[in-house]
Amino acid sequence: MNLGFGKHQQIGYCYVDCVGMQRYDAAEFPCVVGNAAACHLQQAKTGSVSIHKTRPDEVVLLNGVATTAPQAIEPATHYSIKTGDQFIILRGDGDLDTWIRSLNFQRWILQDLKQARIVGTAPFSGIPAYSQQHRSETLRQS
Repeated sequence: MNLGFGKHQQIGYCYVDCVGMQRYDAAEFPCVVGNAAACHLQQAKTGSVSIHKTRPDEVVLLNGVATTAPQAIEPATHYSIKTGDQFIILRGDGDLDTWIRSLNFQRWILQDLKQARIVGTAPFSGIPAYSQQHRSETLRQS
């Protein structure tokens, strides 16, 4: 669904399943996010958009943090969502097609959030092995 944003820009929302490399557009609100239906996008009467956890039995990570309360979704901002076995990126933007073309599923930047640094890059399929190696190295250093 496109929301009026100023006079000239329309904001649309979509998410991408990073494993299946499939795009899903939010054609209307509420919009279920992911195949587990653990969360959905909701639009308020004011036009603001937020993500809501739908299923109490599912863990939903928004940007790496477990969420239980609705969280605001700002336009032109990337959000990562982990629910079930899905890794999802979400964005609201006036030009979603350009954003989608900019995505590279073969090169992922891996960050150590505790140390606030980039630790490397890997193809998506290599992330688990790279993460395990980095964790082992970190444990040896401590």
